[in-house]
Amino acid sequence: GPIKKLKKQAILHADHVTVVSRALAKEVQRLTPGVNVTIQSMGCDLDKFSPQHRVENYFQQNEKKVVLFVGRLAEKKGVTYLIQAVKKLEVILVMVGEGPLEKQLRNEAKELRNVIFLGAKTHEELKVLYASADIFAAPSVTAKDGDKEGVPTTILEAMASGLPVVASESSGIPEVVVDGETGYLTKERNVEELTEKIERLLHDHEIYKKMALNSRKRAQQ
Repeated sequence: GPIKKLKKQAILHADHVTVVSRALAKEVQRLTPGVNVTIQSMGCDLDKFSPQHRVENYFQQNEKKVVLFVGRLAEKKGVTYLIQAVKKLEVILVMVGEGPLEKQLRNEAKELRNVIFLGAKTHEELKVLYASADIFAAPSVTAKDGDKEGVPTTILEAMASGLPVVASESSGIPEVVVDGETGYLTKERNVEELTEKIERLLHDHEIYKKMALNSRKRAQQ
């Protein structure tokens, strides 16, 4: 389509092309073979995002664990699958962000007592939200129009805050989240797998502790 043409033009006229993941580098080379691409991964401020910002019982969750999503409420973020995944779990799902699907997602969650929408938050508020949660979820998907993630910076911020991550194997995410080490990777749009992996982190304290430490180390790298 016309957008693809524009993308090609932009790349061909650029002096230099940088992308945030190997997955996107492949995508650029598929679009414009022979173009030179540099992979420059995203980073985040490790002083700003850290487990030390944790506030106990910040979400009034008491005994329950908190699963956190931070991002735009748009199709490629896959949030609808996350809402379905926590339906039967003893957790609180906290959603931070705004976007075109907000109304639809609020509707999907309206029968559920364990889903909270907080809207947009500042970086200052976010550092406490990350550190005070227990698990970060990034259920990204490839959208119908082909739109997909690079590597969401929110994943790095969550890992720097000491959270294990449950994320889909979408685009550049596997380059950051190491399956079985810093969290779990799932297939795109697979609700059962999302539920199962979140549940595993809720019930296996040893694995949870190991992954929380590994996440922070990986963010430092």
